[in-house]
Amino acid sequence: MRFALLCILGLAAPLLFAQRVPDGAEGKRISSIELFVKSEGKVFERAPDSASRQLIFGAMRTAQGKQFDSKALKQDIDYLTDTSHMFRSVDWEVSYDSEAETTGVKLVFTQPLIWRIRVVAPIRGKWSEDGVTDFWRARNQMDSAEGSEFSIRRMDADVQRMYDTGGFLDIRCEYKFTKEGVDLLFRVIQNQPLEILQFSGVYQAGFQSSLKDVIAGIKPIRDLPQDPPEGTLVSPRYFPKRAFDGDIVTDANPANILGASEQITGYYRVNGFAFTTVKARLISLPTVYDPKVLLENYGALRDNVLDTCKGLINDGYGGKLVLVFDVYEGPQWLVGDIQFSGLDGVKSLDNGALSGSRVSGLFGPVLAFWYHFLSSSATERAAALGEEMRTKEGSPYVEADVVRDAETLQSYFRARGWLDARVSFSNFQLNETRNRINVDFHVDTGSPYAVTNVRIEYETRAPRVPKGAEPKDFDKPAADWDEMLEWLGMDDVEALSAQLAVERFGTDYMTGKYDAANGHWFASYDLTEPVPFDEYAISGDPKAFGDEGYTGRIRTLLADKGYSNIEIEFIRVETRKDYVETEWESPWPVRRTELIIRLQQGYKSIVGNVTVRGNESTRDDVIRRYVSLFPGDTYDSNQKRLSDLRLRRTQWFEQAAPGQGVVSRTTPRLVVTEDGVIEYTDIDYDLVEGRTNRFNFSAGFNSSTGFTATVDLTLLNFDISALFNWIWGDWTGFTGAGQSLTFTAQPPLDRQQVYRVSFDEPWLFGYPVSGGVSAGYETLDRGDYTRGRIGIDPYVGWRVFQDVSWRFGYSYEIITISDIASNAPQEIKDDRGQSILSTLWTEIHWTTTDNPSFPTTGWDLSYRYEYTGGLLLGGTLDMWHMRANASLYVPLAELDSIRTLVLAFNATAAWQDVHTDTTAIPFSQRLFLGGNNVNGRGTLRGFRYAGVGPSRDDIAIGGNFMVTAFAELRVPIFPGNLWAVAFIDAGELSPTLNTFDGKGFTVSGGFGLRLLLPILPVPFALDFGFPIINQPGNREEVISINLGFGF
Repeated sequence: MRFALLCILGLAAPLLFAQRVPDGAEGKRISSIELFVKSEGKVFERAPDSASRQLIFGAMRTAQGKQFDSKALKQDIDYLTDTSHMFRSVDWEVSYDSEAETTGVKLVFTQPLIWRIRVVAPIRGKWSEDGVTDFWRARNQMDSAEGSEFSIRRMDADVQRMYDTGGFLDIRCEYKFTKEGVDLLFRVIQNQPLEILQFSGVYQAGFQSSLKDVIAGIKPIRDLPQDPPEGTLVSPRYFPKRAFDGDIVTDANPANILGASEQITGYYRVNGFAFTTVKARLISLPTVYDPKVLLENYGALRDNVLDTCKGLINDGYGGKLVLVFDVYEGPQWLVGDIQFSGLDGVKSLDNGALSGSRVSGLFGPVLAFWYHFLSSSATERAAALGEEMRTKEGSPYVEADVVRDAETLQSYFRARGWLDARVSFSNFQLNETRNRINVDFHVDTGSPYAVTNVRIEYETRAPRVPKGAEPKDFDKPAADWDEMLEWLGMDDVEALSAQLAVERFGTDYMTGKYDAANGHWFASYDLTEPVPFDEYAISGDPKAFGDEGYTGRIRTLLADKGYSNIEIEFIRVETRKDYVETEWESPWPVRRTELIIRLQQGYKSIVGNVTVRGNESTRDDVIRRYVSLFPGDTYDSNQKRLSDLRLRRTQWFEQAAPGQGVVSRTTPRLVVTEDGVIEYTDIDYDLVEGRTNRFNFSAGFNSSTGFTATVDLTLLNFDISALFNWIWGDWTGFTGAGQSLTFTAQPPLDRQQVYRVSFDEPWLFGYPVSGGVSAGYETLDRGDYTRGRIGIDPYVGWRVFQDVSWRFGYSYEIITISDIASNAPQEIKDDRGQSILSTLWTEIHWTTTDNPSFPTTGWDLSYRYEYTGGLLLGGTLDMWHMRANASLYVPLAELDSIRTLVLAFNATAAWQDVHTDTTAIPFSQRLFLGGNNVNGRGTLRGFRYAGVGPSRDDIAIGGNFMVTAFAELRVPIFPGNLWAVAFIDAGELSPTLNTFDGKGFTVSGGFGLRLLLPILPVPFALDFGFPIINQPGNREEVISINLGFGF
């Protein structure tokens, strides 16, 4: 009987199932499958959350787009309920659309119940419920309960609330559908110390060390423009670096673990690894290595993680909790070719925006020449635009950087005159080896904009008066219009009359513009030659060191006239006439625009308090000598800048500190007096004093003088008055008065001996009068002869202006030529014996540099004239000598706060001749050319000392007219200590002015190093010079050395 009933039911079920299918639905395309949930007798229009849609549809053969099969649907439901136990029951409903001939399926799920909940924790490498302690504190945070419906969403919320209790490092959930219900397992690691942190899967050279620094917060994910001070945190600190060496971490938490993982991922991303994944694995290691135990307890672990675990167990970490960052690096992509489409025919708008001159760096000037004259326009444009981008050819490919670069380039084009420009990251593709990505940016510049008219809206203010006092008249403009336009480089203009301005700009706009009684002034000029609208020209090119643009020029102009606190604004104005004719090469017509310079002159400010801090050794009054602003003066920001340069030029302050040890700040304040309200500007100087007293014992080698041993005592900030104070029992130290005292002793170790003492007082008795004296004895063996000198040189000087000095001096010298070789030229033999020189000289010197040895800005001009002998001075030689020197130092780029890339230029000319009774200048007083010098003046590197110019039998005999010049790029490596240089030298030495021939110039080029250390008496110079244009008879020397080793 039972068997018969089962047979009946088995035959009837398909028939009943088939009866619920509408006629015509069978075999039709399924247009939709809707998922619903049934709970407590109610149906809810949402998908079940006990299993994902992907899991449900992956288990079914019935799918949207396929033909409907009622038998397949029956089998799917059986699998979801009776086989996989994913659901307790599944109700269904089928609808049929006869017009569309499609079938719709609706499934209603009853979610499974939770059978049991288990919580386990690791004990000696194995998961066990016995490893859980105090779980009851977190148990009440869980909504999931045995017998309730299972919900993945509820389970995830439970995990989050458990994390929020702060009692867990890691929580992982596992669940299994069973016949009894859902078997829910929580694997937890409660708060406990981490014995060690390790990386696994990091194979790139140097990455492990860098990642430790990144996680410790002492290194950023990518390099900063300037290196931070040592010990400064530059990114979030998640774990200390020593944790990777076994220092126990007691304060680990999930946020730190997650943050460290993201930092690792980010570091790989910026290095071109786009597919890197990081999994932080907290592993309680077994006491004995067994990969099966690890795989059983922690699931699928990669072989590299297993190897890491094995190594840790061997190192004694068995039974301990460790954190392993499992890193899958993936492939690294580098940037291949960078292309710019859409720029055909587009060139710079007379502003260098797309010129190779924008290329920076050590070889920037050379590359700029190459791009401008020797390469195609497309290559030059790409080089100029590359300066604005973070993405570089050969650098790691970072998609975020490429997107950012597109935005940056668009901003750049708009700032340089293409106001409608659009730049997009249009395409990228892998190269043939699939390790580089070629990037393409599409540029649509649109029309460039030209400024055809400039308006000046100038406002002045009336002097401040106390409340209730009679107001005063408004000030007049401190600068006239022509002067202002000249400073802006807009000389070729046509002024608009007041009537024409009203006609063009309208009555509403012009109302109140001409109102001197209320401080309103106006002018308008049409430009004969339009100029590009260029924000870089307005505010300054950030890549051109020191360039402040139109804004800076106007500020400088008005600061010279006493107005240092002006307000200035440049406003671009749209015009009705769209286009203008220019000579610019552009595929688009040039659109017209106008520029308004809106300027508020402000008030004159008076210098208030001038405060000096940090001068522990230098007297306050000595420092103030170099500051050209005093209380009561009209404040001038230009003079403050020059004062800063003068203080730096003294070399009393720490060269490696910000501002070379000199930093100034200004603070304005208002003071009410009987005469009115006065604005004062207080100036504060913060100084960092450096080493000014040096005692050195050094040995070294010079390619001109041979081996040397020198004892040198230099006191740059000497105070001779301290000697008298010491005699009277008031010892204050020999430092602080700004004088200089030098003792040098170099015994005759090889070819040279020197004994010299000198003293200089730049401010005699506190007045702008200088004085000094030097005396010395020296001999130098040149091989073919020995030259000796003994002399004394007193002088006095007058500081004409702050940066201009005029000195007068007298020199008495005894020059000896001896030990002449038998094969020496006759000119040397004729000069055998002693010559007495009695000389009056004068020198004028103008310098605006910031450092006497290695300037970064300013110029240095000098002219010296010497008159020797004659009836008045006596001596054995009658001659005159003049020398002119000009140096210019151009800062190209600020590498960081204390390093500046500098291009130095120098030109020197010297001329001398005889007078009275002398008929020819003797050999000992002639000029020589060739060799090296630390500052490069008067030298020609790539040649021996005296290796250029007149000679006989390869022995220099000197000349009387000399011209030299050099251009030198100076790159600071360690500020204040080490520089790399690249140079081009040129020069010519002739017997007389009449024999000078411009075609006889010698040119050389090369590179070298400059080292300046406190333990060295002079800088170390090492140059490698190579002739470019040579002349017959020159003696070459590739390596030139000027070196001292300190002990």
